[in-house]
Amino acid sequence: MSETTSYPYETRLNIHCQQGEVTDERALADACAYKWYNQTLCQVNESVVRLGVVQGEYHWHKHDDNDEFFYVVEGKLLINLPDRKMTALTVFSVSDTVALLGCTPAALRRECQ
Repeated sequence: MSETTSYPYETRLNIHCQQGEVTDERALADACAYKWYNQTLCQVNESVVRLGVVQGEYHWHKHDDNDEFFYVVEGKLLINLPDRKMTALTVFSVSDTVALLGCTPAALRRECQ
């Protein structure tokens, strides 16, 4: 599923903190001015840990060659999969072979149904 459309999301792939450094992820989230914000916090072996601040709907997408893991700290993240309707999440992982549509409860009524 390749998308060429540009979306107004802030994605920062730089590694925010190195091994042994401490970061205040709450301060990063609280300072966020974007509806969809993604910041790579750190690298653990061959994986990265990212902070995501989300509001509304994200477009259908999948990541070839990368699985995804979601851990919701505050609020709810709802994900639409091709074979399942909306799921309220606390912890969730999805294979690189699956397309998904993510949104928050406020967007559920108008965009994600």
